[in-house]
Amino acid sequence: MNQVAIQGSQALFQALHMEDTAGNWLQPTAPSPAMLAQARAILADFPARLAPAEPAAVRKWLISLGALCAGRMPLDEAERRVAAYVALIEQPAGVFTKNSLARVAGAFQWFPAFAELKPALDAEALRLRKEYQRLQRLLQPPAITAGPRLPPSAESIAARARAMQEAGLA
Repeated sequence: MNQVAIQGSQALFQALHMEDTAGNWLQPTAPSPAMLAQARAILADFPARLAPAEPAAVRKWLISLGALCAGRMPLDEAERRVAAYVALIEQPAGVFTKNSLARVAGAFQWFPAFAELKPALDAEALRLRKEYQRLQRLLQPPAITAGPRLPPSAESIAARARAMQEAGLA
């Protein structure tokens, strides 16, 4: 499963990407059983998405990036850049998707220098890791919290006062 599968479940996609203005995740308080089942299925696929990307997949993604924003770069220069970039890129496989390609290509008019591309890929990797962590948190059972603290009873107040008098503190 990939990001398209998550987007196929609009409710789950929205739940994973809902943030406040400070960028903190707004975790759903009561996810539906269907949402939890979808989250489990997607999380099962994550080891493959977090594994290092295969050079062939990175090459294919970079060639597509070049087609979207290369301008008039000579073919031999494009091939040299792609080969050099493939050797240097160490991102998870889940970074190289159609959605990430659209986001990265939308940020550049020309084929980017490595110094420009690396931060964009790092941002995509961060997006992937956040998604993974949020899926894990979504599937954790809610923490049991203590209810509201009850006021002390008259009996406990009296017992405390006696103990303080006996200790010479009152």
